[in-house]
Amino acid sequence: MLNAVLFSSFVLSLSLGHVAAPPRSEKPQEIRVATAAPLPVSGNQFHDPDTGLPSWLVQLEVMPAAGREPQLARSIDAVLNDTIGGGRVTHRYTHALVGFAASMTPGEASLLLEDARVRAVEPDLVYSGEGGRSGAADDGDPNLPAPWGLRRISDPDGLAPDFDPCGADGSGVTVAIIDSGITPDHTEFGDRIVAAVNFYSLADSAVDQHGHGTHVASTVAGTNVGVAPAADIVALRALGPDNSGPLAGIIAALNWLANPFNIQPPATVNMSLQGPTFGSTSSIYFDALQSVVRRGIPIIACAGNYSYPSSWSIPGNSGDVVCVGATNILDQIAVFSNNGPDI
Repeated sequence: MLNAVLFSSFVLSLSLGHVAAPPRSEKPQEIRVATAAPLPVSGNQFHDPDTGLPSWLVQLEVMPAAGREPQLARSIDAVLNDTIGGGRVTHRYTHALVGFAASMTPGEASLLLEDARVRAVEPDLVYSGEGGRSGAADDGDPNLPAPWGLRRISDPDGLAPDFDPCGADGSGVTVAIIDSGITPDHTEFGDRIVAAVNFYSLADSAVDQHGHGTHVASTVAGTNVGVAPAADIVALRALGPDNSGPLAGIIAALNWLANPFNIQPPATVNMSLQGPTFGSTSSIYFDALQSVVRRGIPIIACAGNYSYPSSWSIPGNSGDVVCVGATNILDQIAVFSNNGPDI
């Protein structure tokens, strides 16, 4: 009996002790503050329309690796959780590079740059499509002679009577167009649009709202007016209704191309885009371009239409792309074309 009483008293004392024990205090979360000055905001930098904050590109030190996407995503989350959180992230990259795009204050961008896990932080600049939408939505007429450009590349000595692809009509090749999207029911494409993905953060569709992307796609692979009339087409929208868009969406399109699950060679990429600052460079952008080229997928980029040196053209000045200028019907460099040894 005494043992039972002692045991009951022991249990009661434990219970009372548990109830009476003061709550364990949690260590307050450490708030990191950047020691460097806030990063400068560029005049051409994209700003989130909801928050009004400038957008930034962030690349981590960790390298992409096939099959490790979940671990890479956790690396991104870890950096975000320690700094700005994930609520303002517009894009995440795990194939072309490891990083993200997000809107944040210049002070937060500086804080990220101080993080040992971060390789680079750059302003998310606004890019635009080169040239207007001339002929963008026009149907090619098979009863009329081919455009002079097609006739010119059909004959090494002059203008051929009509277009002759010489057996290289693009059959079995996929052409990805990073631009303002494509009009899916355009008669120049038939059923050859095999994928259409939107990376423009202010829209939810890859349908062209400007015309530039449709014009470019028809020039590349249109049934009646294209160089490769039998090629499959992938529409990767990165530009908006005004034919411009943040670099973050362009890198997201390159990230999609760097994923072997999405596209396989033989394939090529067309980028008729121009950066906002002549002579500018971007290590994050260049790394994304290089990752696609390393897969055996060449990138064709316009030199630009400003009569400036080709070294001022981005992405044409990256060294990893084929930089293409313009000529006229007399085989002369077009007066508006950028020019130089990079072309």
